[in-house]
Amino acid sequence: MQLETENKVILPLPSMLTMENIEEFFLEARKINISEGVHVEINAAELDSITTPGLQVLLSLARSVAQANGQFQIISAPPALKDACRVMGLDSEYDTWTRKE
Repeated sequence: MQLETENKVILPLPSMLTMENIEEFFLEARKINISEGVHVEINAAELDSITTPGLQVLLSLARSVAQANGQFQIISAPPALKDACRVMGLDSEYDTWTRKE
């Protein structure tokens, strides 16, 4: 469940973001009002496993936020996320998403 404040949305990731359970997270992500300058913060503290569909949703969300001149950030990123990004060739995206502002 997302937490929304003025122009900032915090969305937690589930423990597993795989084909079997991506729908719930995808529907939550679609509820985000991506307006000019929005800040979307993804809390990945509970994430244990992520596969290609999960990365695709994160990448799509990040690109939508960037098109709105917003900020997309992942906090508390576990090794599983970094490993999945590396395997998919998304190293630079991972670095951008997890850098400290």
